[in-house]
Amino acid sequence: MPAVTPKVIQAERHIEEATPLFPNYVQEYIQAKKKKYSPLTLSGYLYNIEKFFNWLLEEGIVEADRIRDIDFDSLATLKKIDVELFVDKMANEILSGEDDDEPKRRSKTSVARAVQALKSLFHYLTVETEDKVTQEPYFNRNVMLKITVDLEKESKSRRSKRIEKKTYKSDEIDELLEFISGEYTATLSSRELPYFEMNKVRDLAILAVLFGSGIRGNELVGLKLKDVYIKDQYLDVIRKGDKADSVVIRPSSLTYLVNYLNQRSKIYNVKETYPYVFVAKSPDGTVKQMSNQTLIRLVKKYTQAYGKEITPHKARYTFSRQYQLEGGTLIGLRDQLGHQNIETTSLYTTESMAEQKDVVNRMDKPKNKK
Repeated sequence: MPAVTPKVIQAERHIEEATPLFPNYVQEYIQAKKKKYSPLTLSGYLYNIEKFFNWLLEEGIVEADRIRDIDFDSLATLKKIDVELFVDKMANEILSGEDDDEPKRRSKTSVARAVQALKSLFHYLTVETEDKVTQEPYFNRNVMLKITVDLEKESKSRRSKRIEKKTYKSDEIDELLEFISGEYTATLSSRELPYFEMNKVRDLAILAVLFGSGIRGNELVGLKLKDVYIKDQYLDVIRKGDKADSVVIRPSSLTYLVNYLNQRSKIYNVKETYPYVFVAKSPDGTVKQMSNQTLIRLVKKYTQAYGKEITPHKARYTFSRQYQLEGGTLIGLRDQLGHQNIETTSLYTTESMAEQKDVVNRMDKPKNKK
């Protein structure tokens, strides 16, 4: 099975550290949801539940000295207006840039996630729990059923055009890699140049893999040597929910990856058997698995210098766009990107894997220029 990523490890650590802060009934919720939610999802839910509980204390809506002392009877008697005020506070809280003309606030999607976290908790307490004496749920009145968040709606056409502005065309991917191989050095100081030269082969491989497979950033940094199948042209990854999966990768991307792997041990002075594919050297000379934060900074640095800044997630959009332009179906793309909101069946697995390889191979074929 592929490696558990640093992001997942961080989420698991957060869950472990946060659990003792909550009342027993929330601790029961955490234990129950570990079987259903991924560490990343549960960690995000706990972050928002903690913010809600702290807000209840700060506003004096509940009588308790700390989060751990809030009893579920207090949640059972919450008024709709109480929760709406919290949601309004989340939506309008200034996160940064208070003195700017347009201070940064949470997106509606982030606010919706906070509401979903509370809905999950309240559903558990009013439906899934069972009091040892009464054998009934802890309480019955679920105020969260009355709470909704209206997300801004847009047409598929508008969303497609918006996303297109943030993605690379096929020739732009090639130009980016060529830019890094050549012209990029002109933007560097004499102090920055040696560091770039050391990491150049690795960084080209990272960008090639992102653009050539559509995998997520945390899936990339979690790759191990045993997850790379050069001959068969695919990678094993850990998807959301800790699900193991396999994805096809473009042949040209594999060329960059193989070039890096052939030099990795020499460049970073690590054993050839060191498990993680992508490594980074810290200031003290220690070499370890690359973090997701380092990956994000790396992608931003190069794409910003090229003149069209994107994130690892936008690289997924780029892959999706190219895949569909080459005639790939939504079923094949679903399997390639590992989307969880569409059920995968064994009926499609072999068929879509063959299609995926065919499509990504066509993405490398030279185009006839008119």
